Amino acid sequence: MLLPQLEGRSNPAIVAPTSISILETSSDNTCDDLNNCRTLWSIVWSCLATIFACTWVVIHPNIPPLHESWFGRHGRRIVTTIVAIIAPELVICWAAKQYLASMRLAQKYKDFGWTQTHAFFLIMGGFVIYQEEEPVQVVGMRHLRRATARHPENQPSSNPVMSRRLVTGRDYEVDLSMQRLEAPVARSFNKVLVWADTGRGEDATGPLETLTCPMPHITREEITDKSKGDGLSKALAILQTSWFILQCVARGIQRLQVTELELATCAFAVLNGVTYGLWWNKPQSVDYPVPIGRTTTAPSQYDEPMPRTVNGKLARDYRRDPFTLLEAMFTIAWGESFESSSGLFWPLLLLPLSPFLRMMRGTEVKAGDTYVGTYYGGSLDYDFEKAVVQLILVTSSTVFGAIHCIGWSFEFPSRLAQLLWRSCSLVITCFPLIEFGSWIAIPKRETVTQTAPDISTPWSLLGAVAMLVALLLYIAARVVLLVLAVTALISLPHGAYETVSWTYLIPHI
Repeated sequence: MLLPQLEGRSNPAIVAPTSISILETSSDNTCDDLNNCRTLWSIVWSCLATIFACTWVVIHPNIPPLHESWFGRHGRRIVTTIVAIIAPELVICWAAKQYLASMRLAQKYKDFGWTQTHAFFLIMGGFVIYQEEEPVQVVGMRHLRRATARHPENQPSSNPVMSRRLVTGRDYEVDLSMQRLEAPVARSFNKVLVWADTGRGEDATGPLETLTCPMPHITREEITDKSKGDGLSKALAILQTSWFILQCVARGIQRLQVTELELATCAFAVLNGVTYGLWWNKPQSVDYPVPIGRTTTAPSQYDEPMPRTVNGKLARDYRRDPFTLLEAMFTIAWGESFESSSGLFWPLLLLPLSPFLRMMRGTEVKAGDTYVGTYYGGSLDYDFEKAVVQLILVTSSTVFGAIHCIGWSFEFPSRLAQLLWRSCSLVITCFPLIEFGSWIAIPKRETVTQTAPDISTPWSLLGAVAMLVALLLYIAARVVLLVLAVTALISLPHGAYETVSWTYLIPHI
């Protein structure tokens, strides 16, 4: 009764008894030499271990909000992991932004003793300005400025350094007395940190309020000590992914069957190497930031508690008005007013796509934010950096899809499954080229908008619809490929259970 399984998938009509599990049926009597056979469970386990190493272990999240619940903190991590499984190339895009921004930041402040680890720590929300015991502002890249201290001799002063700006009819005072700063912040007073926000966007001139604090003095070792990742965890992740890729290559050399799940996992492993390289110097899973400018006796610069904001909008009581909850969800997802959209259909339909878009587009640090966004990647100030990120995104996406195209001639349980695999592989391979073409066309679209706004409006709408459809197709194709990779395990060909003969691959006389 199990003979057809030994011969491959030639007779899919014969099904194993229901009392025998898939793992037992597929792993028994499918290989002649027990010393050179593997079970279905070993295939699944190696794939799951590699996927776990490529997602949960490799992801270096930003610092979560202060006092966030356990559910909220791990919920963010789970959502990010799901996004990484569906679209791992977006994680590379996120990591590439942080890498380029950290390199520029480390180079700019190298005379302060900063390294790329310091820059990564700032980008992930590692420094928060405090007034007394209340956080008032997380330090973002655009908030970091070099300034000259009033005491170049670096001597403690009994008089506080005052920074006054008339804002909404009040004078804000910031106490920077050396005697009132907690160590290790007070070690480097002649190097200052200035935060300025105009309230009218980052490109406007003339700050409305200024917070001046000492440049944070923290060593690379102190930052690394906060990281949950160490050399052992990195070594295990690299070893697992390298071994898996080597095993898949060896099976191809010996012309042994590679399962669809192994092929999809191999694509994860290849992109994992790029992500790990970009985040090599970034601290992992840091829970709490370093307070900057915390004082013990000076009055708070805000007489009233700062209201929580949603991209600059005052939060409301969501429990009493469900509509405001939808408004806040849409604002967080898209960064614009909920009332500007027509009805509830599109906001609710597009809300599941917000993690993908936020990871690709990034977020900004606004006035009053006490933590950076989940997918904050820093600020890319140069067109060259933006072009590099786009090139990395397109290249990694194309490679990810091309690896799936290797399974073009694989054996599948049915002809329909084979056609779905081929078509979905083409979709995820061609989508980055469409995205890259739209990125190139943006300057031309802006030129047409300035010269002929009446003509440009339909084309802009058409381009937005095309990009939305392409994104939906891409996500659907990724989900279909994952489903096909799992369902193909029900009926594997004979060669899939044979192990690699490593002695044959070792050079010998």
